[in-house]
Amino acid sequence: MTISPQKRQKQLAKKKAKRKQVSIKKTSGRVINVPASFNIGDIPIYESRISKSISEFGMGTVILSRKIAPGYVSVSFFMIDSFCLGVKNASFANLTSERYHQIIAEINQRESFVNAPPQCVRKLVEGAANYAKELGFRPHPDYQEAQKIFANIETESCSQVFEFGREGKPCYVAGPFDKAVEIKRIIEKLRRKCGPGGFKVFLPMPVEQPPAESETSTQETPLVGEFSSVPATP
Repeated sequence: MTISPQKRQKQLAKKKAKRKQVSIKKTSGRVINVPASFNIGDIPIYESRISKSISEFGMGTVILSRKIAPGYVSVSFFMIDSFCLGVKNASFANLTSERYHQIIAEINQRESFVNAPPQCVRKLVEGAANYAKELGFRPHPDYQEAQKIFANIETESCSQVFEFGREGKPCYVAGPFDKAVEIKRIIEKLRRKCGPGGFKVFLPMPVEQPPAESETSTQETPLVGEFSSVPATP
């Protein structure tokens, strides 16, 4: 399915505007400690969900949780960029059920989810990380810790095929709030790895007035080679 970079940048802007920073580690009294000998792989899966926006826009959240005990949940959150950067964000925490459902409610305000087998959740997350690694991009620093939620989950039984990149190439869609120095760093890395024409980039183009909501207000304007520019949504 062809994905419109304009739609994705609108999606990113809307998420940015709505997002409330969810700080799991700083939530006093709602994070619990578990013994070092605790084997999370022995705990039943509680929820296993994939954001619909990953297949629609190449960006979204993946959630996998386990019920530790009555009233307590272990959970990992992954922010996935399936077009290029892989695992952009990751976190793991042991939470009270109350705090867990508060966080889920906040995420549900900005994303729609489908339930998915845990095997496919792991396959998607690790596939995105491996795709980005081949391009020279490392996953989020907390990715390794968040991966422990996958204990005893095998991906071989997942028959679903996940696509990475866009139309057969890495595609970096710069968000309207991305810093110029970071955009340049990513583009240079893609150019060295893939060569001219081997990747795609869509850059937000500053506009004086906010574009209208209609689709005709955001036209792709080719720049040089693999680049395109689209109006950014303020």
